[in-house]
Amino acid sequence: MSNHQIFRIGTRGSDLAMTQCRTVVDQLAAQHSGVDFKVIEINSRGDVDRSSRLDHLGVGVFTKALEDALLDGRIDVAVHSLKDMPSQLGSEFEIAAVTEREDPREVLINRWNCGFADMPEGARIGTGSPRRKAQALGQRPDLVIGEIRGNVPTRIEKALGGESSGLDGSIMAAAGVNRLKRTEVIAEHLDPNIFVPAVGQGSLAMEIRTGDKDARNIVAAAEDASARIAATGERSFLRTTEGGCSAPVAAYARLQDGKLIITGYAASLDGSQILIETLVGSLSTPGDLGNELAELLLSQGASELIGG
Repeated sequence: MSNHQIFRIGTRGSDLAMTQCRTVVDQLAAQHSGVDFKVIEINSRGDVDRSSRLDHLGVGVFTKALEDALLDGRIDVAVHSLKDMPSQLGSEFEIAAVTEREDPREVLINRWNCGFADMPEGARIGTGSPRRKAQALGQRPDLVIGEIRGNVPTRIEKALGGESSGLDGSIMAAAGVNRLKRTEVIAEHLDPNIFVPAVGQGSLAMEIRTGDKDARNIVAAAEDASARIAATGERSFLRTTEGGCSAPVAAYARLQDGKLIITGYAASLDGSQILIETLVGSLSTPGDLGNELAELLLSQGASELIGG
């Protein structure tokens, strides 16, 4: 432990990222009384550029700056929202811990505080996610989808803004709304078998330099075995489909009765064509199950949908 008397944890600077990081620090500090945890704020490209569409900023828009800080030794571990991480890491990095999963579902926020089916025809829903756009239009082709960027509080404000923001609502991750204690704005929790969550949504990932045993030992206290199994299956699915942040592709894994259940989703950008399948398999081989599910959707034409 002598090399890590001061252990530097890198995170993005948004309210949500800092809240998530503080939760992790509390968890680690409870297990390592001799370690001084220091939080270091690092701005990602996605934080600096608030005007460009996320799918135009490229892979790793929220993670690369933290990885750069890992490589040059400014930090010992990076805390990410797992859903922001590319499905394939560079050989220099490893995910040393996956935290217990928050609610992975999507939530609807809107100025009428009504359910998805009850919103008026032509309601204007803001999202920067091609997946959420496809899922919303797949259920309600009448909706008008507008671009929305910003941190969680900003997106909530815009979603409730009506005429002042040009939006009537938004679809967001339950995890972020819950962690910031803004649950009063949730109009509906959306069915994850229809609005399939982003891969890894709800879990945090602790990324370290490959082979850094000291860092791995320290962050091991944050590891959740069930979340790791689910993440492995989902990330395998994403890797095999080659779907990134600009593709309407998703996977949702959950553990039930000693089995792993994974639902995979792929769609055209306008939601008019949807592929969705569910497989059940062993907890011991989540990567294989995710890969099998991806191959099933690819055999049905998923690559043409998400590539188009």
